[in-house]
Amino acid sequence: MGGVTVKKEKFQQLIISVFLILFGCICYYLASRFLVTKAPGRLGPDFWPKMLSLLIIIFSVGDVVILLLTKKKQALEDQINSPEDTAVEFDIYSQKYPLLLLGGFVSTVVYIYLLPILGFSLCTVLYLAGIMYLGRYRNIKVIIISSFVGAFTIFVVFSKIVYISLPTGIGILGDFTFLMYRVLGVS
Repeated sequence: MGGVTVKKEKFQQLIISVFLILFGCICYYLASRFLVTKAPGRLGPDFWPKMLSLLIIIFSVGDVVILLLTKKKQALEDQINSPEDTAVEFDIYSQKYPLLLLGGFVSTVVYIYLLPILGFSLCTVLYLAGIMYLGRYRNIKVIIISSFVGAFTIFVVFSKIVYISLPTGIGILGDFTFLMYRVLGVS
């Protein structure tokens, strides 16, 4: 009975991957049709949508290949393992955590609401720390360091590489964000 569930899940994954490949192709095509002139020395507005589309296509094709390779491996394992062993193994992975899902959803809504008030830097540090704690990770030192490093890395990527302005925050928080922009040399 566990083998039927696995086949159904793999088929669903395969369908999703095929749709993502098609979606990536459509997005790439649409990004190729942007009608803008590129500034010398800067990436055009079509670069990131194309890059994201290519990544979606590459990872989805990789997922299809992995699914097809594991399908052959799974057939051999099904011949070796008894159905009872397989059923017990899948019961472990089928546990649901609806409160964690709800907590993640509420955290994201609160993050989006507080983003213009607190600014990207502080809000993202708090969000990352909250999500890690909500995900049952309890090493506080690692949570704090990871939150600051993660928020700073995202800040640098968006402001220096992608050239996207991030919410600055209100009052002193906005001043801090502008100070970070000056330190990084972002105009």
